[in-house]
Amino acid sequence: MSLSQTLSNRRAVVPLAALSLALVASACSSSSGPSASAGGNLVIADVQPFSGPDAAFGPEQNSGCLTAVKLINAGGGVLGHKLACQIVDTRGDPVDAVPAVQKLIALTTNLVGAVGPSSDEASATTPLLEAAHIPMFSNTGQSEYDHQVSPYFYRILAADDAGGYAFAAYAAKAGYTRVAAIFGDTISSQANVPTVIAGLKHLGIKLVLDQKLTQDQSSYLSEAAQLKAAKPQAVITETDPQTFATYLADLKQLSGGSILPFIGPIPTPQPVWYSAITKAIGKSAYAQYYRSVHQQTSSGGPAFSVWQHTLLGLTIPNPKQWLNDPYAQAPYDGANLIALAILAAHSTQPTVFNKYITRIANAGAGKVTVHSFAAGKAALAAGHQIHYAGLSDIFFNKYNNSTSGFVATKLGPGNSEQQVALLTATDLAKASGG
Repeated sequence: MSLSQTLSNRRAVVPLAALSLALVASACSSSSGPSASAGGNLVIADVQPFSGPDAAFGPEQNSGCLTAVKLINAGGGVLGHKLACQIVDTRGDPVDAVPAVQKLIALTTNLVGAVGPSSDEASATTPLLEAAHIPMFSNTGQSEYDHQVSPYFYRILAADDAGGYAFAAYAAKAGYTRVAAIFGDTISSQANVPTVIAGLKHLGIKLVLDQKLTQDQSSYLSEAAQLKAAKPQAVITETDPQTFATYLADLKQLSGGSILPFIGPIPTPQPVWYSAITKAIGKSAYAQYYRSVHQQTSSGGPAFSVWQHTLLGLTIPNPKQWLNDPYAQAPYDGANLIALAILAAHSTQPTVFNKYITRIANAGAGKVTVHSFAAGKAALAAGHQIHYAGLSDIFFNKYNNSTSGFVATKLGPGNSEQQVALLTATDLAKASGG
């Protein structure tokens, strides 16, 4: 059976499984919710791949959840409860994700929120979480959620269609006129491709090659030969790190040691990506040729100071790697919004507190602006309405989507991330044809 047939068969199975659980969850959640006894932990589930090709998603998202929960618990928790982050490994596959989320919903009666799902499994699992009335801060980039209507779905991170335009906008700023697109065959990676192609066209940049890679092969010599023959000035890419490291090593072999500039979404210091790519091409080439294009993140101010101090004190591998990572900062803000909404609503029931999330996230007249859970808790206790201004620039529209600007970065001194370009709303509008 071919890969495409296998994926097609998998997709055919998921909706039935999702529908059956949705009916069960809907029946159960209509009369139940978090029922932990006073002082018991409330759970925020990290519904992400922790294994499989996109295994890096899980620790990245979980670092934000863990940082928020540490601060929330240090601040006395919410309504007599402390919070905990619970890992739910989706393996980046809808077939594995559905039973994992089914088990989560069935067994976790004190579940108050979720970090995720990711693009790999969101289409199969968001209906399950919605039916169970669980607020979710998803990192999916799929355009199908640009105009979604679920009151329990929130997206702080930019959609992949915006990310694709950002790739093209940076290519234009860098002066490239001939570009290749090399993307992995996962749902997450492929979601960028349509707007990358459209953005390049709008900006007058020629797409000389569009490759869809089967990930984690032992060799990409034939694909690298096609790239070399197409003669691009730069490559726009999103794959897992092992795949692209192998691809670059093969390209380097075919090209007598030379490397093309390449543009991707992964922040430059992220260890799994950094380690794989530098082993293939060396640190100096990585710093010279790789540019990361991603959503603009916080790197200063009162919210960042609290985040930085707490994150760097976590007992997780190399917490510094997540410091300026938008995919770590967004779940931190999401967890804080859940906790503050519980306090504002005086209820741990998602059906009650959910509507307070947008009220707290969006600015408004008469609201006290706060930059941390502790400040928000104090302001609510004093009888104020609050606006939580955390690490992300949040304003939820009617579809519960919020998008800020983009930046391009490179590897800087001490393995830091150094900004090389700011991609404004005007830049993205040009790339989108607006």
